[in-house]
Amino acid sequence: MTLSYPIAAVIGGDVYATGSPSIPLVSADSCTDSGDHTTYQAVHEFWDWTQTLTVQNSPNGSSSWVTVTDYIFQWATGKIVFNTPRVVGTNNFTRVSAGNYFTATQYGNSYMWTNTVECKVEDTTTFQSPGGWQLNTGLIKSAKAEIDTYQADNRMFAELGNMVGLKLYIDKPNNIRWQFFATPLKPSMAAKVSKVITQKITFESVHDVYFVTS
Repeated sequence: MTLSYPIAAVIGGDVYATGSPSIPLVSADSCTDSGDHTTYQAVHEFWDWTQTLTVQNSPNGSSSWVTVTDYIFQWATGKIVFNTPRVVGTNNFTRVSAGNYFTATQYGNSYMWTNTVECKVEDTTTFQSPGGWQLNTGLIKSAKAEIDTYQADNRMFAELGNMVGLKLYIDKPNNIRWQFFATPLKPSMAAKVSKVITQKITFESVHDVYFVTS
């Protein structure tokens, strides 16, 4: 999806982040079918993959719940993608009945963020390379983010060594954002007699990175 915005639209951005520890699910998360009976969205978005997660299907949404494992779970978005479509009247209702989630809240007074997604490559050029061009093989992918804020606090200092969920909004009214888990690395503050105190936090991604458009 290609997005194009006027410069003024940048004020529609925002930053949300989670904190530790994760919260045990008390009541089941009823998941919303995207309409294809394959992709379902849980109520909570950020989930703790170090804790047991249980996904269940039901024919009616109220009884006969059966635990299933034939899916891919997006831990940083709360999205369930089944290997095959669910069958109406058989198993098309879905819920998360057990798991731990993180709650994301606004990172107040933020005014700028950057996110760089990259793929490491290795030079695998061989003899007689076509056209004499270098050949590169793609390896692992990652993202590096920075948040700049006028808020001077220890919120991310307290999370050093932990992972946090990030929502970096490009267009918050339309829910267009980057979303992923990351580790905070370098919370730093700057003070100058004639300036407002600022804070910069850098992050390194953990697991998958998602560009969300809904």
